[in-house]
Amino acid sequence: MLHYWKADCRRIMKRIPRLILLAAVFLVDTAIFAMTVREGGWNSVTCLAHLSNLVSFMPIVFGLIELSAVYGDDFRARIMQVAIGLGISREKVVLTKYLESAFMLLADYLFFGGYFLILARITGVSLNAEQLVELFIGIGGAWLISLAYTEITGILTINLQGTGASILIYLALSSTLIRSLLDSVFNLKVIRGLHLSRFLLTTAGDLLRSRLLLGTFDAAAFVIVLCYLAGAYAVTVLLFRRKELEF
Repeated sequence: MLHYWKADCRRIMKRIPRLILLAAVFLVDTAIFAMTVREGGWNSVTCLAHLSNLVSFMPIVFGLIELSAVYGDDFRARIMQVAIGLGISREKVVLTKYLESAFMLLADYLFFGGYFLILARITGVSLNAEQLVELFIGIGGAWLISLAYTEITGILTINLQGTGASILIYLALSSTLIRSLLDSVFNLKVIRGLHLSRFLLTTAGDLLRSRLLLGTFDAAAFVIVLCYLAGAYAVTVLLFRRKELEF
């Protein structure tokens, strides 16, 4: 399983389309960064606010790029079938794909943070320790939510052996479209008193991040996020066991 994970990660990291897309994202973000600097009033506070705004959009961008990169070539070359044929269990195949997603997303976010800290330094801004903690809590929260979205869409991605439908689902999740619809349902007078919205993934993720920024830890919110991660894996494996694959 470890060799399977390493080989896949090396392959994904070298994919030219993925690298081009990531380069395009960073070029656009850099242009936005430069325009913001030119507007004036540039200091550590405005810099952190700008970086935080960029981070809030990254789950959509990084998630879609890595969703396509992690699964695209795999399905075309039927790498999953090869791995299963070599004796790797379906449970481990699913776990490997989720670990690949986690690793690739983490690499994207860490590079994002480091890259823009360098840009900030070039423009004469140096963030203090408290601001750095705030930035990386934001990045960590975005990474965790991106991973959860990827796992949830992985239920469709792996079992349908394609990324078409899952890309649409990922967009609906990461753009908060589904959250808005569920919030509307949960705010109906009949069930409003149950406060079901606190169990939504994005609500739990936002609460966890805000509490960390205040120097505390919300165990309940963390458990809710973990339940989404574990639940998505369990459902994916349950369905994948019954999936007939073409070898």
